[in-house]
Amino acid sequence: MSLKYALIENTLPPNVGSYLARLQNVKSHDLESIINLMLRRGNTLTYTDILAVNKGLSEEIIQLAASGETISTPLFKLSFSITGVFDSPTDTFDPNRHEIKIHLSPGKALK
Repeated sequence: MSLKYALIENTLPPNVGSYLARLQNVKSHDLESIINLMLRRGNTLTYTDILAVNKGLSEEIIQLAASGETISTPLFKLSFSITGVFDSPTDTFDPNRHEIKIHLSPGKALK
């Protein structure tokens, strides 16, 4: 991996005088851009095929996530936890006292 960066002076205590890395010239890609890159490789699938598979995959991942399931793919791992204190074994989730946290980390292929 090759990341281009510039060093910027850190002005926040307690690290005043040190430097932080800021990424430079980072391109952003949307789904259309990624599909077009796939097609340039001479893929036998069509744009519509890839779009349909992506839609189906996305819909299933969304359904699994909505059910609180852990999802592990070569690209990412997604899991959930709940923070906050419950007052008793019969206490229930209260959005004023509890929060659902989403944990997203790179999968094996991205590592």
